[in-house]
Amino acid sequence: MGDENNMALKAFIEAAKKQNTRLPEEVLVKIYKIEERNQYKENVERANVHRELEKLILTALKEV
Repeated sequence: MGDENNMALKAFIEAAKKQNTRLPEEVLVKIYKIEERNQYKENVERANVHRELEKLILTALKEV
């Protein structure tokens, strides 16, 4: 399924915009894809995912 037909992704982006996250849409898409790719990982493995997300978000906020 392409991103243009992904209703969950669209809803995620709209919710983030309503919350005024200041994150560009391209970063929101990356966050969504990271979460989608790692959604079934064990809790122990989620620490790496959280670090990846944190790095992405902090980098994006520095650029805003």
